[in-house]
This record gives sequence, C-alpha cells and structure tokens, in this order.
Amino acid sequence: MRYLTIIIVLILFISCKTDKKNEFFEIKLTEKSVVGISPDSIQIVEMKKEYGEDDFYTVADDIMWYNGQMLEVIDSLKINYIHTDKRLIRIITPKDRIEINNDTSETKWRYIYFNGKEILEKDVFEIIDLKKFYE
Repeated sequence: MRYLTIIIVLILFISCKTDKKNEFFEIKLTEKSVVGISPDSIQIVEMKKEYGEDDFYTVADDIMWYNGQMLEVIDSLKINYIHTDKRLIRIITPKDRIEINNDTSETKWRYIYFNGKEILEKDVFEIIDLKKFYE
C-alpha cells in the first residue's frame, strides 16, 4: 500500500509539471511603446560560431551604438521601452495581438513600435527618425 501511494504521488507530480519551453512571454501595451527584442545567450554563442568572434563583436558594437541613439530619442519623446531576450514573445494591445518566434527570424535584434493604435515592426533607424514626426 505504501508503494502504491508513493507511485500515485509521483505520477501526480510528474503530470502536473508544465513544459515552460514553448510558453510565450506576454507583453501588454496600452500606450506608445517600443519593444526591443535581442538574442539570448544561447543564440549569441551560435552567432559567434557562425560569424566568428571578431565579426560578431563588430556587429554587436554597432547595434549597441544605434540602440543607444534610439533609447535617447524615445526617452526624449516619453515613449516606454521594454526589452526582452525571450525567444517566444506575444505582444498584446487593446486591438491587436502578434506572436514572435525569435528562433525563426533571421534578424535577432528586432524593434516593435506600438504607436498607441497599431503594432509596427521598425528597424532601429526608423525609430531614431521618430523624433522628426514629433518635433
């Protein structure tokens, strides 16, 4: 009887366990915001192998510089910034919902802009240029 109880408890414990690998990280947006998506540590290691460390760090340095420029612009415009390195992201707004799988994207650094009405995927240069529209 004791062994049967232990087995039942183990079965219940194992069956209640959920697989977190395929769950989406949800971001809810209600006001103007930029969501920055970057590669996680495993994807960075893969990119270093693919491009070589020197080339990877050259590209990463450029990306970080432009990212800094973008952060200055959106901060001056009082636009929220949310950063994530999750691979599966679900962005939810009052009228829309998109799901992003960063594993299937060629571009590992991505920027999603919510202008208060719709979700727009922009590159970093377009977000830096937002200042022109608000001046």
